[in-house]
Amino acid sequence: MDGSGLMTVGALARRAGVTVRTIQFYDQKGLLAPTSLSPSHQRLYSAEDEAKLYRILTLKRLGLTLSEIRAASVESGEDLRQVIARSRGALDDEWLRLGEGLSVPCR
Repeated sequence: MDGSGLMTVGALARRAGVTVRTIQFYDQKGLLAPTSLSPSHQRLYSAEDEAKLYRILTLKRLGLTLSEIRAASVESGEDLRQVIARSRGALDDEWLRLGEGLSVPCR
């Protein structure tokens, strides 16, 4: 972090346990833009940006696509718990649908 409390892409990557390329990819996809640029044009990220990255990573691990993550990010007032609950409901529905075609004998 620099004196302003902002961190470079490398510092953010280390803190989040991801590669610099991962952060660059999310930036290219419009999911995670830097807060500002340094005089030498380095991308600088805030603590709020770090929280956005953790949200993206959490939703990605839950199986959401980048389009779904982008949509969840712009929906006003929706917090992470609501997104997770909606995703879980969709997964439960899919699990039940897949199980309908199976017949497992009871012992």
